[in-house]
Amino acid sequence: LQVVGNESGNTLLMDLDDGSPNPPGSNVVFFNGTGTTSTQLAESALFDGLHAEGLAACGQVATPTEAPTAVPTPTATAGPGGTPTPTPRGGGPNACKCFNPANTATYCREGTGAIDKQQLTVSCQPETSPGSHPDIVGGFDIGLGPDGIVGTSDDTHDYNFGGIVDFSPTVPDDTAIPVGAIVGELGSQPTLGLVNNGCNNSQLRVGFTFLKGTTDINNTVEPRPFGETNDLAIMSGDNPPYDGVQDVKPAPAVTKYPSFLNAIFDPNWVDYGPDKIAGNGDDTYNGPKSPIKPVFRAVGTTAIPSAGNLWVILQLVIFDKGTKLPNFPAIDAGYGYPSVVVLQTASAAGNATPPAPSAITDFCTPLKTVGVSYGVTKDNPDTPANEGGISIRTLPNVGTPITGFVYAASQRDADGDGIENSMDPCPTTPDPNWDPRGPQPQPADNDLFHGTPIGDGIPDSCDPDPTNAASQIGPQPTDYDGDGFLNRGDNCPLVPNPNQKDTDKGDTGEEVSDGIGDACDPNPGTPDGAEIKCIKSGSLTVSGDPNVAFSGCMSALPSLDDDGDGVLNTADACPGTPSVELPVDSNGCSRHQVDGDLDGVCDPGKTSTFCSGSDNCPAVANPTQSDADGDGVGDACDTTGRATIPKNSGSVIVQFPGINPASTTILITPLGDPGSNILWVALGTNQFTVNVRALGSQKHPPIQFMYQVIP
Repeated sequence: LQVVGNESGNTLLMDLDDGSPNPPGSNVVFFNGTGTTSTQLAESALFDGLHAEGLAACGQVATPTEAPTAVPTPTATAGPGGTPTPTPRGGGPNACKCFNPANTATYCREGTGAIDKQQLTVSCQPETSPGSHPDIVGGFDIGLGPDGIVGTSDDTHDYNFGGIVDFSPTVPDDTAIPVGAIVGELGSQPTLGLVNNGCNNSQLRVGFTFLKGTTDINNTVEPRPFGETNDLAIMSGDNPPYDGVQDVKPAPAVTKYPSFLNAIFDPNWVDYGPDKIAGNGDDTYNGPKSPIKPVFRAVGTTAIPSAGNLWVILQLVIFDKGTKLPNFPAIDAGYGYPSVVVLQTASAAGNATPPAPSAITDFCTPLKTVGVSYGVTKDNPDTPANEGGISIRTLPNVGTPITGFVYAASQRDADGDGIENSMDPCPTTPDPNWDPRGPQPQPADNDLFHGTPIGDGIPDSCDPDPTNAASQIGPQPTDYDGDGFLNRGDNCPLVPNPNQKDTDKGDTGEEVSDGIGDACDPNPGTPDGAEIKCIKSGSLTVSGDPNVAFSGCMSALPSLDDDGDGVLNTADACPGTPSVELPVDSNGCSRHQVDGDLDGVCDPGKTSTFCSGSDNCPAVANPTQSDADGDGVGDACDTTGRATIPKNSGSVIVQFPGINPASTTILITPLGDPGSNILWVALGTNQFTVNVRALGSQKHPPIQFMYQVIP
């Protein structure tokens, strides 16, 4: 355990719980910066903890020397109701060296979507009716096996996420929804490593209530300077001494705009200045100050008691379509509004600061989350106004497809050992024996402290002194280099770097970082280890199945213009245009696709700048649109018609293009009684003649007939 300088002098409660009371004469040995000191437990302290008055005055306190309790291999056991209960250890097979997040989402009738933040379950009455304002419930999991339970033997130990950006076709109305309105909830079960111990604390539940936050980028609130513990506590509404309870509601992070967002989302921002506060006046830039204003923001804040009341801020920051986010690929506006997940001061679009020093030294998989995004706002009881009842989303017409995208990327693994750089104290030295999720001490970390196996969080494979936890550089064994960051939470555990700078540049020259501090990075200008992208599309049809259909992982966003004609799929009336038929009109259709016979008259039902009207003969060119018999079918393609042999005439000639005297057949059907007259046909080129052969008088009335031409 480490007590950093700004907390020195406070009392410290060290939990030495081993399941049984301490016998008389028990003592605790701690490191005071220069050596070890033994403190005997008083009779009043023989329970499973030590209230060590004044111990914090030495500045830093080591882990107690008693051997840690053995932790059993994880097995699923039956809890209440027959639900499998994971053992505290977590575990599972060796790391899969993979990144396969699982996504679920269901549209629910307004007001029926809900989650249980402890059981991590969702409830819902499905609905996708047009004009409705549905809640959406869902989940996002990484590293869970088939049983869907964190910490059981089938966990896959995927790499954790490095950044997440969602793309949605719509966005809530920022001007209509007041600041402080409740817009959603999230429950999570993270797996954490606390104070240099294994990343296996998976019984924690961390919940958030999302409030609408201001998007006024000029009305800012600042964090505490980087390097202080709990640097976001005041912004979260908890004033010193940070007891984990909000003193200010809604939190300043809601009613004001966190200054570090102006750093993250400014393409010209480089670094915080001398005051170590990102996003204020003394920062450095490589161009004019240009923070990007979001179109909507949702904010959740919560404290983690087991991590010293550490305050965590989770934000969803949504930008306009087509916004080029810093440190992120340019994405076409057709994919929708980008919603960037910002956890503390880090995001897929870059980090304002590295993680501040805290009791949390590792954040790993498995990770389980459930969430609900409300369709209508809920009132916030901590404000005087009633913010409830305002529409957040409205479904369009029946049959309308709704498609969104999830762009997730893993953290990097430089040495390919299945342990991401941020969780690997030896990121460039593969170590098959090191288990970042295993309990300390472990065979790959053999340090002794005061004669007791303890492990310092630095694997033997890169530990300069693999059998001695007492560093010659740092003041105590959990922080080898003495820079204020515990070994397993230090991106350079062997090289002092209190600024934790990590400024690797990607292919575009933008900062991407790789989890290895510049001070110890063999390639400080280039990210070490590939990131694995998992990009998914999620689709639903209004009045259809309420469950969003997610694709599998893709390495790139799917094309928005499958036929490459310059018109996006969502607006393309002719999605399969061959390249040889380009150009196309504004609807994505070529001339041939709207005017099949290319006579300048549009095919029935088609409109285009390439043609006009509606073709009465769409398969055969008929530019004059002649229709001698007035039946609505152009003469050029009408195989039937009517004609009349004039009174007392011997014949009539009917023009009909395409007649071949050698093969064409003409069927004649008199209309009425032709009397004693006989009709017969003579074929010519592009015409035929109907003759009258009179058996009696040469005189006759007009004779009408129908004809059908069989080519």
